[in-house]
Amino acid sequence: MGTKSRKTRNIVGIVLVILIGLVVWSMVSTQSKWKYSDSGLAEYEKGNYQEAIEHYARAIESHPDKACLYNNRGLAYSKLKEYDKALSDYSKATELKPNYTEAYFNRGLAYFSLGPLGWGNPQMIQKGIADLNRAIELNPDYADAYYHRGLGYNQSLHYYFKPFTKEAVGSFDKAVADFNKVLGLAPDYVLAYAGLGNAYYRYGDWDKAGEYYNKALEHEDLILKQVGEEGLKEVYHSRGRSYAQFQRTHRDAISDYQKVLEFDPESIDAFGHLAGISVMDRDYERGLGFCNKGIRLVEAGITGPEAGMFYGYRAQCYLGLGEYAKGIPDFEKMLRLMPSGEVYQYMGLCYLKMGETQKAKETFKRGIAFVNEQIAAGGAWASYGVPSLYVSYWERGLCYLGLGKYAKAISDFKKARELNPPILVYGRDFYVEATTNLGITYMEMGNAKKAKSYLEEALKRAELPEVGTTETAKEIRELLSKLET
Repeated sequence: MGTKSRKTRNIVGIVLVILIGLVVWSMVSTQSKWKYSDSGLAEYEKGNYQEAIEHYARAIESHPDKACLYNNRGLAYSKLKEYDKALSDYSKATELKPNYTEAYFNRGLAYFSLGPLGWGNPQMIQKGIADLNRAIELNPDYADAYYHRGLGYNQSLHYYFKPFTKEAVGSFDKAVADFNKVLGLAPDYVLAYAGLGNAYYRYGDWDKAGEYYNKALEHEDLILKQVGEEGLKEVYHSRGRSYAQFQRTHRDAISDYQKVLEFDPESIDAFGHLAGISVMDRDYERGLGFCNKGIRLVEAGITGPEAGMFYGYRAQCYLGLGEYAKGIPDFEKMLRLMPSGEVYQYMGLCYLKMGETQKAKETFKRGIAFVNEQIAAGGAWASYGVPSLYVSYWERGLCYLGLGKYAKAISDFKKARELNPPILVYGRDFYVEATTNLGITYMEMGNAKKAKSYLEEALKRAELPEVGTTETAKEIRELLSKLET
């Protein structure tokens, strides 16, 4: 009796890292002989979701036993991000019609969007997966349901938590199986390649992730046709994020983020990544330009995951360019927005370069006090549930190094090496960082032999293809050359 019409909605994943922008294809069923139902569908099609809700409410008054009306009103509520009301309507639809495949599918997507962290809420993710399981039971060829279930499984792991539990590996395997199932059912469903890329990204296999993002982008025209510029932009963003994990592929990351800016000139997230990559590559002039653009967006009220970082990145650019006095106000802003021991260390270094030794010492001491609190709380990123004590020990070691307390710096750098997980963190290997800092510490102590030993160890690891920290390797070579003169 019913007709079906595809609808799209975007879900952007949140947690520490940015997820691929997604498009949800929902099914709207209606009966043309119902006046208010027809009006509701017409308003929905025009994007007038509140008006659609009002029309569906009147249709429900006349036909309270029609499951499709609750499903359709739930879709309008979902568009307005009123997910609690949407869930209520989808649940009523499944109560009236226990085999209502689309209602289970739509409720599953609403669960994915519900909660303080949306896609990062484990309880809601599991409820969403359960509903998609039911939709697939009712329709084993439901490609959309496999695709979104794969996205749900993706949320159960992240490379920050390596080594993975057996359950996390199982979720990865299920995600890969679901995306491959989609491609088996619908070979032109090319977003499934991006889904595979996302799965391998979260698994920490960034080369493999890049291969699948490349496969998706071989079909740009099809992506544009199916999900528009927003969907294509997000695939570029995801590939850029994967490239950014290796310093050796930063050029490709920059190209992808600039492509994102072609679609969205006010993408604060893209500017944030471009600024961070530029600082890591020591291209401070380029980084300053990206930082200034990003800060203009922040001050205009546009926010994003990287908003607070712009001040820290710009301050590092000023430090690299020798404009130390300009860096201090930005470091102070960064400390108010996103404090870290590393920022205290950089700011202390600025004061040292300016000849203000006492302010430098006070800043390093502030950094140590801050990191002590972090360590007591479980580490730098403990509030996100990410094991990160290695970062805190490394940051405190930097502050001790700034104060010339070499024994304490050495102890902290060794602790950071001991706790360092088997991952890169946005193009940085903290084992390499801590080992390099051990070399620097011994250089300052005048122990050239130990300094050379640690720097050579750091260089050997930095040059490994799977580490790919080419800029860091360049810095280490410069330090080694100083030892030889």
